[in-house]
Amino acid sequence: MKKIILILATITLVLSCNNKKGAAKTAEKGVENKRVVEKEEALEELTEKGKKRFVVSFYSPGNGIDHVVKKEYDQFLAKEYSNLEVHQKSWGREGEIDYCINIEELSNKNRLLFISKSEEILKTSVKVRYNGSDSCEN
Repeated sequence: MKKIILILATITLVLSCNNKKGAAKTAEKGVENKRVVEKEEALEELTEKGKKRFVVSFYSPGNGIDHVVKKEYDQFLAKEYSNLEVHQKSWGREGEIDYCINIEELSNKNRLLFISKSEEILKTSVKVRYNGSDSCEN
Protein backbone atom coordinates (compact mmCIF):
# COMPACT_ATOMS: atom_id res chain seq x y z
CA MET A 1 0.00 0.00 0.00
CA LYS A 2 2.87 2.40 0.83
CA LYS A 3 4.43 1.70 -2.58
CA ILE A 4 1.20 2.60 -4.36
CA ILE A 5 0.91 5.88 -2.43
CA LEU A 6 4.57 6.65 -3.16
CA ILE A 7 4.09 5.92 -6.88
CA LEU A 8 0.94 8.09 -7.04
CA ALA A 9 2.70 10.93 -5.23
CA THR A 10 5.64 10.72 -7.66
CA ILE A 11 3.34 10.77 -10.69
CA THR A 12 1.43 13.76 -9.28
CA LEU A 13 4.69 15.62 -8.66
CA VAL A 14 5.98 14.96 -12.19
CA LEU A 15 2.71 16.05 -13.78
CA SER A 16 2.53 19.24 -11.74
CA CYS A 17 6.08 20.20 -12.77
CA ASN A 18 5.18 19.75 -16.43
CA ASN A 19 2.11 21.95 -15.98
CA LYS A 20 4.27 24.73 -14.50
CA LYS A 21 6.57 24.58 -17.52
CA GLY A 22 3.57 24.82 -19.82
CA ALA A 23 2.21 27.76 -17.85
CA ALA A 24 5.57 29.54 -18.15
CA LYS A 25 5.59 29.01 -21.92
CA THR A 26 2.02 30.30 -22.14
CA ALA A 27 3.00 33.39 -20.13
CA GLU A 28 5.96 34.02 -22.46
CA LYS A 29 3.66 33.77 -25.48
CA GLY A 30 1.29 36.24 -23.82
CA VAL A 31 4.12 38.76 -23.39
CA GLU A 32 5.22 38.25 -26.99
CA ASN A 33 1.64 38.69 -28.26
CA LYS A 34 1.35 41.90 -26.23
CA ARG A 35 4.56 43.20 -27.84
CA VAL A 36 3.24 42.39 -31.32
CA VAL A 37 0.02 44.29 -30.59
CA GLU A 38 1.99 47.22 -29.15
CA LYS A 39 4.21 47.28 -32.26
CA GLU A 40 1.22 47.29 -34.59
CA GLU A 41 -0.41 50.06 -32.57
CA ALA A 42 2.81 52.09 -32.58
CA LEU A 43 3.21 51.70 -36.33
CA GLU A 44 -0.39 52.69 -36.96
CA GLU A 45 -0.16 55.62 -34.59
CA LEU A 46 3.01 56.97 -36.16
CA THR A 47 2.12 56.58 -39.80
CA GLU A 48 -1.63 56.96 -40.16
CA LYS A 49 -2.05 59.64 -37.53
CA GLY A 50 1.01 61.55 -38.74
CA LYS A 51 2.89 61.63 -35.45
CA LYS A 52 6.00 63.75 -35.65
CA ARG A 53 8.04 62.28 -32.82
CA PHE A 54 9.18 58.81 -31.76
CA VAL A 55 9.68 58.62 -28.01
CA VAL A 56 11.87 55.93 -26.45
CA SER A 57 12.05 55.56 -22.70
CA PHE A 58 14.74 53.49 -21.02
CA TYR A 59 13.36 52.92 -17.54
CA SER A 60 14.32 50.99 -14.43
CA PRO A 61 12.05 48.81 -12.32
CA GLY A 62 14.53 49.16 -9.47
CA ASN A 63 17.61 47.48 -10.92
CA GLY A 64 18.91 49.91 -13.55
CA ILE A 65 18.22 50.39 -17.23
CA ASP A 66 19.23 47.93 -19.94
CA HIS A 67 22.62 49.43 -20.81
CA VAL A 68 23.32 46.83 -23.52
CA VAL A 69 20.18 47.71 -25.50
CA LYS A 70 20.72 51.43 -24.92
CA LYS A 71 24.26 51.19 -26.30
CA GLU A 72 23.05 49.22 -29.32
CA TYR A 73 20.28 51.77 -29.97
CA ASP A 74 22.73 54.68 -29.62
CA GLN A 75 25.02 53.05 -32.20
CA PHE A 76 22.05 52.43 -34.52
CA LEU A 77 20.99 56.08 -34.32
CA ALA A 78 24.54 57.36 -34.87
CA LYS A 79 25.25 55.04 -37.80
CA GLU A 80 21.96 55.01 -39.73
CA TYR A 81 20.02 58.08 -38.59
CA SER A 82 22.60 60.67 -37.57
CA ASN A 83 20.59 63.30 -39.48
CA LEU A 84 17.59 62.99 -37.12
CA GLU A 85 17.16 65.44 -34.28
CA VAL A 86 17.31 63.53 -30.97
CA HIS A 87 16.55 65.20 -27.64
CA GLN A 88 17.61 63.28 -24.54
CA LYS A 89 16.22 63.86 -21.07
CA SER A 90 17.70 62.07 -18.07
CA TRP A 91 15.53 61.35 -15.06
CA GLY A 92 15.68 59.11 -12.01
CA ARG A 93 18.73 57.81 -10.21
CA GLU A 94 19.40 54.59 -12.12
CA GLY A 95 20.22 55.90 -15.58
CA GLU A 96 16.65 56.40 -16.78
CA ILE A 97 16.52 58.45 -19.95
CA ASP A 98 13.97 59.44 -22.58
CA TYR A 99 14.77 60.00 -26.25
CA CYS A 100 12.51 62.26 -28.27
CA ILE A 101 13.33 61.67 -31.92
CA ASN A 102 12.00 64.04 -34.56
CA ILE A 103 10.83 61.87 -37.48
CA GLU A 104 8.82 64.60 -39.19
CA GLU A 105 11.26 64.91 -42.09
CA LEU A 106 11.00 61.20 -42.95
CA SER A 107 8.50 59.98 -45.52
CA ASN A 108 5.85 57.51 -44.31
CA LYS A 109 7.83 54.68 -45.90
CA ASN A 110 11.03 55.74 -44.14
CA ARG A 111 9.15 56.25 -40.87
CA LEU A 112 7.96 52.65 -41.09
CA LEU A 113 11.49 51.51 -41.81
CA PHE A 114 12.90 53.52 -38.91
CA ILE A 115 10.24 52.23 -36.52
CA SER A 116 10.73 48.63 -37.64
CA LYS A 117 14.49 48.83 -37.20
CA SER A 118 14.03 50.50 -33.82
CA GLU A 119 11.58 47.80 -32.79
CA GLU A 120 14.06 45.05 -33.69
CA ILE A 121 16.56 46.51 -31.25
CA LEU A 122 14.20 47.67 -28.51
CA LYS A 123 12.00 44.55 -28.34
CA THR A 124 14.84 42.58 -26.79
CA SER A 125 14.43 44.46 -23.50
CA VAL A 126 11.55 44.60 -21.06
CA LYS A 127 12.95 47.88 -19.69
CA VAL A 128 12.13 50.00 -22.74
CA ARG A 129 8.90 51.69 -23.83
CA TYR A 130 8.32 53.52 -27.10
CA ASN A 131 5.46 55.26 -28.88
CA GLY A 132 4.51 58.06 -31.21
CA SER A 133 3.85 61.60 -30.07
CA ASP A 134 3.00 65.00 -31.46
CA SER A 135 5.53 66.67 -29.21
CA CYS A 136 7.94 65.99 -26.40
CA GLU A 137 7.73 67.27 -22.88
CA ASN A 138 10.77 69.21 -21.77
